[in-house]
Amino acid sequence: MAARTVRISRGRARAVRTAAPPVPGGRFVENRAGWVRARRLFAAFTLALAALYGALLGDALVATPGLASDAAALGIFTATAVLCVAGGAAVTLARAPRGIWWTPEEIIVRDRFTARRSFPRNVPVRVARRYGAGLWAPAPTEIVEVVPVRGRAMTYLVDEGLLTEPST
Repeated sequence: MAARTVRISRGRARAVRTAAPPVPGGRFVENRAGWVRARRLFAAFTLALAALYGALLGDALVATPGLASDAAALGIFTATAVLCVAGGAAVTLARAPRGIWWTPEEIIVRDRFTARRSFPRNVPVRVARRYGAGLWAPAPTEIVEVVPVRGRAMTYLVDEGLLTEPST
């Protein structure tokens, strides 16, 4: 019996875009586990909401007066579901930044969907909740509250120690 050659195709490595440093000497640390946790939580939330929406919609469409006869009520019901998905994205995905720039003078948080936010290096940071590695994230994560002297406090879902331990 002769051995047959098997070709295993390998995907090309994706190019990793590095962010331009805001100042020379700055170091960027990516928020990997925080982003994985946010995506998985949002996916679970969206699936649960879609199942609930489908069950309620099915029940309302087969009911005697039901939504089938009222297009405005069906539109409001659907718009409410879409707003819930947008709210879920704001709570999960928008709170997981791309990463943190550590510079000698400041910490720059590179947000996921918006611009970057700068905080002084000595800004008070409070860990609101810690999560271990598991089903939702491959590594420990934490919810961190950054409380600047001026402006509003920001809450981020980040890798453990990303904002609480200074980067070297």
